[in-house]
Amino acid sequence: MVRKPQPSDPPPGYTLNVVKQVELVGANQAVRNGTGSVTISGLPPDMFHVGDKLAIAGMTDPTFDTAFNQTFPVVSVTATSITYAQAGPASTSGGAVISAPATVVALDPPYIQTQASIVFIGACDNNPYFEQLWNITDTAQNRALIVPKLNYETVYLGQALVAWREIARSLAAGNDVNTAVNNGNTKVMNTNFVPRPVVTMQWMVIGGKDANGKYIGLH
Repeated sequence: MVRKPQPSDPPPGYTLNVVKQVELVGANQAVRNGTGSVTISGLPPDMFHVGDKLAIAGMTDPTFDTAFNQTFPVVSVTATSITYAQAGPASTSGGAVISAPATVVALDPPYIQTQASIVFIGACDNNPYFEQLWNITDTAQNRALIVPKLNYETVYLGQALVAWREIARSLAAGNDVNTAVNNGNTKVMNTNFVPRPVVTMQWMVIGGKDANGKYIGLH
């Protein structure tokens, strides 16, 4: 279920660094006009944009290649071609790999949207990014994220099932989320699992308090 954006939501703006890359298969896709510019045609539609910094390697004519730590900024584009500045004699070439590294892509929204006030995660690698992904941190009010206390190398989902059943039962009985998680942890410790697991998993609460600093329950 997708919730409506709230005034307290963080603004969009998470970014992802990617590399756009294409291989030239034609022998003469790159044309240097001898007066300071190169045009490469036959590219996928809208592959590159003005300002992209191209790294080029593997041209059949190596004078088209970029040197170490060098890039060619794109100065103009059409739907399937790009032009950039490069001095050198008139020539044609092809066969290269062209890439534009570190292109920034905005992600919106930057987190998982949910209407749930209490979220239980049976197994995860808990870290600040994971908390941001759910938009629930230690300072979050009226929302709780229940996660494993440790980043366990071995995960026993059977333990997670036992924990969640007891947590849900405890919440339904009117307990707050912290008490419910403690009850779930106790239930896991007292359950005789077969085969016996190497590790007994435990969970903790991130956030989960109201404006008065008290742990929330079911609304």
